[in-house]
Amino acid sequence: MFVYFTADWCLTCKVNEKAAIDTAGVRDAFAQHKVAALIGDWTDGDPVMGRFIQAHNRAGVPLYLYYAPGAAEPTVLPQVLTTGLLEGLGA
Repeated sequence: MFVYFTADWCLTCKVNEKAAIDTAGVRDAFAQHKVAALIGDWTDGDPVMGRFIQAHNRAGVPLYLYYAPGAAEPTVLPQVLTTGLLEGLGA
């Protein structure tokens, strides 16, 4: 599972979404490897979501997590994503 936290006002988030996340190659790779994607929208600054983000050593968004099958904890991905990184998840 790929979980990402974003906000409408986050420029880095929007660039990652356009350039890496929302691409045909990543959609195909996620489908092939059965990687589900979940989005957490922190636009309104929900305090519960904020505490979750802080628990993963981030002061804010973006936060990208990959939960590998059977893993107890997620892998925290870098704040700047590439299609190659995302296409390799689940492989």
